[in-house]
Amino acid sequence: MAIKEYGNLGKLIELEKYYVPKLELPDYAAMGMDSSQVKVMQREAIKGLAKEIDKMRADRPRLYGLIRQHMSVESRDEVAQQPDYADWHVEKDPEKL
Repeated sequence: MAIKEYGNLGKLIELEKYYVPKLELPDYAAMGMDSSQVKVMQREAIKGLAKEIDKMRADRPRLYGLIRQHMSVESRDEVAQQPDYADWHVEKDPEKL
């Protein structure tokens, strides 16, 4: 459910850490593009990756809320005993849950 709704951010559930997308650039030159076209395509790919990462960061509080919603009262109490809980609870950091 988390992957369906949150995409790569939802991989946190399985990985137990944030998924970090990688920049994978195809060989644009082999596609017949000249160097200026290659630079434009690379820039666009970098912008796309940055946009994806920004969206993942923006969705963290929503994923935090989804995870907490499915936690038992006992689990919430246990999590609240962790060091720095007050800080990351305010930040709504789902990785800490």
